[in-house]
Amino acid sequence: GLNARIFNFPATEVTTGVTRTEVGRSACVTGTLTNPTVDWGTGVPTVSGNSGTCLADDFMVHATGYLTIPGTYDGSTLTMTFESASDDGTYLALTDPTNSASTTVIDNWVVQSSAFPSFNASGQMVVKAGLTYDVDLWLFDHQGGASFNLFWHDGPTPVVLPQSALSTVRPLTAQPPLTVGIATGSPTSLTYVNTSVSTQLSTTGGDGIGAVSYAKVSGNCTVSATGLLTATGAGACVARAAR
Repeated sequence: GLNARIFNFPATEVTTGVTRTEVGRSACVTGTLTNPTVDWGTGVPTVSGNSGTCLADDFMVHATGYLTIPGTYDGSTLTMTFESASDDGTYLALTDPTNSASTTVIDNWVVQSSAFPSFNASGQMVVKAGLTYDVDLWLFDHQGGASFNLFWHDGPTPVVLPQSALSTVRPLTAQPPLTVGIATGSPTSLTYVNTSVSTQLSTTGGDGIGAVSYAKVSGNCTVSATGLLTATGAGACVARAAR
């Protein structure tokens, strides 16, 4: 799921355009948006672990968290199509943690009725397999029924975005094994794609006999003697292998 905060806003704001901001607003409900398909009908909006109560009309949801793309993080990419059906507006942006680039995927911030099972809006993004992206999702409802459906696909058939792909905290992203050359004794630098990764170091080349041992040289990381490197913060880690 995603961390969710819900706010009521003045109905008059609809005439000038509902502003996507938490500044100057107080959340009337906080909790977890566990499901990317939800139908609140004409009732009050609720989320998992609901704390507080909002009015049934003129509310906005801000959901943040993480979305993990299927596959193994190995540098390969795929074009993912995202499609939404909502009453009323939807805005979705994803940020790549490797370069902090934010992409607006869906911007359908208008008063409308849901077209479900058809879609009101869609957008495409070239994503990296296995990578976890930062999610910035906004929804709003003016009057009447309120609902939201988010689908995705990299083929011809849209499927509902699975709950397992969404998380409130960044999950561990499996990294390709990193091979450390020890023939020259030079340390190897690894740049993290996020602040919660680990990888098993291995070696190639080198002289001498006996077991290879590993050690951290510098950076925001820990390196065990057996070669398990774990990031403790964003940035680079320098490790050394020796016999």
